[in-house]
Amino acid sequence: MRACNDDAPEFIRERMSQAGADDFLTKPVNQLELVTRVKSLLKAKNFHDELIKSKEKMEAHNEFKTIMVNRYPENKEYKNPS
Repeated sequence: MRACNDDAPEFIRERMSQAGADDFLTKPVNQLELVTRVKSLLKAKNFHDELIKSKEKMEAHNEFKTIMVNRYPENKEYKNPS
């Protein structure tokens, strides 16, 4: 996130975007707007982290299931005991 003057020319905003800016705040920065955006980013980060945890848990379950099927091929319909 970058801050720039409200009257910054379009090419400045474009250069900032090319440099990796995800969002813009205009100066003077409104405190409520800043806090709201930071909360939103933190919420998105939390959702991302939860998604990664769920993916890892699912991969571990699938790996365990593969091991069980390979070890006990007669039990191809293995059910998770939980």
